[in-house]
Order: sequence, then structure tokens, then C-alpha cells
Amino acid sequence: MHPLRNGSQATTRPAVKPVSGSPGWFTESGDDNKPSFPGADWFNHVIAEFTNMLLALGIEFDPNSDAHLQMAFEHVNQEIAGLNQPEVMDFNFTQPWRKLTDYSQIKETWAFLETGQSLAGGGVGNDPTPEVKPAIYPDSIKMLSPQPVIDGLAQMGTTLEALEESSRVTIGASWMQGVYEKKGVDCIFSGQAYGGQPYSAIKKGGSTGIYERCLQQVSAVKAAKPQVKYKGVAIIHGEQDGINNNVNYDANVIEWATNLNTDIKALTLNNTNIPILLCQTATAGGYNNIGGIDELTFPTPLLQLKAHKSSSLINLVCSKYHLSYYDHSHLTNHGQVILGEYYEKAFLAIENNGAWSPLMPSQFEVVGNTIVISFAGVVGSLAFDETLVKPISNKGFSYKDDAGNTISSVTINGSNQVVLGLTGVGLNPVVAYAYHNGSGGGANQIAGLGDRGNLRDSDPTTSKYSSSKLYNWCVIFREEL
Repeated sequence: MHPLRNGSQATTRPAVKPVSGSPGWFTESGDDNKPSFPGADWFNHVIAEFTNMLLALGIEFDPNSDAHLQMAFEHVNQEIAGLNQPEVMDFNFTQPWRKLTDYSQIKETWAFLETGQSLAGGGVGNDPTPEVKPAIYPDSIKMLSPQPVIDGLAQMGTTLEALEESSRVTIGASWMQGVYEKKGVDCIFSGQAYGGQPYSAIKKGGSTGIYERCLQQVSAVKAAKPQVKYKGVAIIHGEQDGINNNVNYDANVIEWATNLNTDIKALTLNNTNIPILLCQTATAGGYNNIGGIDELTFPTPLLQLKAHKSSSLINLVCSKYHLSYYDHSHLTNHGQVILGEYYEKAFLAIENNGAWSPLMPSQFEVVGNTIVISFAGVVGSLAFDETLVKPISNKGFSYKDDAGNTISSVTINGSNQVVLGLTGVGLNPVVAYAYHNGSGGGANQIAGLGDRGNLRDSDPTTSKYSSSKLYNWCVIFREEL
């Protein structure tokens, strides 16, 4: 079968001679007792068959190899094995039997919902945010028309379009950009909120119908993307319940999370729990609740922390005293962009590691005339920062007991502890941080003089839009020991 190479070969193939008789077999003696002879044509046919097969299979001829047929059969066997993969019947094609390799890999689509009151509707003040406007990744990050989140009773559309932030920038663009870049999935973000409304008005069956409008959005997203997976719900809420002194707000949030999970799962035919991510209010001072550790009004931030501790569905992302405010309670657009990055960070921790903890106290221990506070959610080590957050007395910590003792020092011990030095420890000690300790009013909230503290960790996570670090700042708390 090898081409002839002994010096007697022709450089071009000779013309084929006329054939004689019917196709037959070799014999040692024919009718005239003469043996059969192949002749040059027969050998040339064999060589041509051999070389054409190698050419068709892309096998290079090696005159020193006797494995050409072996390689040819191996190639054919591989092709046959490929035909044994699963097939589908797809009547979108003339030949409906299709191999799975006929289809390109389709990215997953993850959807996210947001609800709450006016802060969920976006920032205030119309400050420019070129980092998220115009639309980022318009082919991969979508919203329902006409805007990411509707604040009020207007009806959201049902058409998916590129997520384009309006004059009131939400957490959506910065959050979704991070998810898309880090997880490689398409994202859909939408929501419905209503300013100034307590939980009772926007809950399931509430007077405003906001909850039901959120479910309508879920149905619209499911209709547009049948294989969508809902991966998270953001709640930005709590000011009105703080004003109303709602002491059951923790139970309300847990009920909210449970209902959202039940109803979204039913609409999307998905049994996986959907994490609820909420941020802590930091505006009690903006509403002039400035009575300090003795004051029990505006309990929302404490009850949001309690809900996080009480329910595996609830994830407290962060407090918001380190962000920029436009007035007594509303973040600027820039503040919303950064808040979206904190939501991204918390969500990815849940998605990648199964859990998230904000920087929060985990243990209080009385040691002589000190209280040692251990913290969970620390990345790196603890630090006091009076540059990014305005200085405040005792780094934001406060203390009281029946004997009237006070704080004499505040120090960091190791990587995850703060030690409060006290003039003594009496009965019924109470420790608080960033709790009702602001100067009060809108002007002070804008100036960074609202409820606050200076305790953060050393998380090296950096903003997508600048060199600023996304440190975890300690949540607001008040603990009776």
C-alpha cells in the first residue's frame, strides 16, 4: 500500500489501461494454466486507495511506519464514540435529531429583587455616578423596564432591558457588576419600594400592595427567562418602624423573609433557600433620637441585628454610618453605589462559603474593672479609624450600670477584641456602640456627625471604582450583660 520508492517508480501515475473481463480473484492457474498477475494498474489502485484514506482522515504518511491503518481505525473509533453522546429532538431544525455539541454553552441567569422604603428606591441629590452610568455590560446585566426599582405604586414593565440607573441610583448596578465579573453569570435586578411606609403597609397582604407588585416582577422575570434562578433579595427598610417604635420589627423581618422565600420558590419552581440581605439603619440621630445608651426609642437597628442572629435566612450586610448622606436619612447616589459593593461582598460570601457575618460582637466578658468584647466577622485585624469616620467620644462605645460607672479607656486587644476600661463594674451593666450617640438633625447627618463609631477591620477588599477599601465597620449594638 505504500507508494513505490525503489527507484523504478514513475513520478506521475500512468493512465489506466482498459479492463478485461468481469471482476475476479487471483489464481495460480487459469483456464489456460497460467497464473494471474496484478499489473501496475492494480498496485496503483491500492496505493491510491491508501493515500486517499490518509488524506481524508488527516493522517500524515510516514514511509518508515507500519501503523497507518491502526491510526486510521483509532480515528474512526473516536468519531463513532462521539456519536454515542446524548441527543435531543429539536424541531427548530430541519433535521430535528441534534447532538448536545450542536449547542453552544448557555450562561446561567441569576435574578435579584429589592424592596423596602425610600432608601431602596435609590440615592437622593442627583450627584453624578459615572462609574455605573451609562449601563454596564448591557447584554448581560438586565432590569425590567423602565428602571431598576420603582419607589411608589407605579407598575413595573415586563420587558427586560439593559440595567440603566436613573437619577436616583440604586445598589443594583454596582452589585450586579461584581456578581457578573466574579461568577460569569447573566444578572437581572428589579424591585419595588414605597417611601415612608412601615412593614405593616408593605408586607404580604399589606395596604399598599408593594409585596404583591414584587411577586409580579418575579413572574415577569420568570416568563422572560424560564431557567432563571433567584439568588437574593435585598431589603433596605426600617426608618418608619423606628419612628413608630416598633418593638416587634425583628419578628416582622423574619416573617418577611419567610414569605418571600415561600412565594418566590413557588413562582420559580425552585426549592433552594433565597438569602435575604438587609442593611442596618444608622439614622436614629437624623430623626433626633440622641438620648444615648439610656434611650430605648427607634429600636430598628438593634432589632435588625437580632433578626440576623435569629434566622438563617437573614443576613445583615452592614450598618451605614460610614456612607455619605444627602439629608437626615437618605444616602447620596455615591453612597448607594458603595452600599451595592457591600451587598456584593456579603452575597458572594454566602454564595461561595455558605455564610456571612458582619463585624459584630460575639462575646462579652467582665474581667475586673474591664469588659472584654470579642468580635465575629473580622477580616484581618481590628482598627480604630478617625479619618474615614469622624472622631467621637470613646470611639463610639458607651457604658452604664446602676453604680454610675463610666468608660476610662478603649483599646484593641489582639486581632478581634476591644477592651473597655471602666471606673468600676456595677449591677446591670449595659454596653453600646454607635447607638443614639449622634449630634442629631439633617445637617449633622450630612456632615458625618450622626450615630457612629470608629471601629473597623482591615479587610483588603477594594472598591471596583477607586482605591478605597471596603472595610467592615462594626454594626450598631446595645447589649445588657
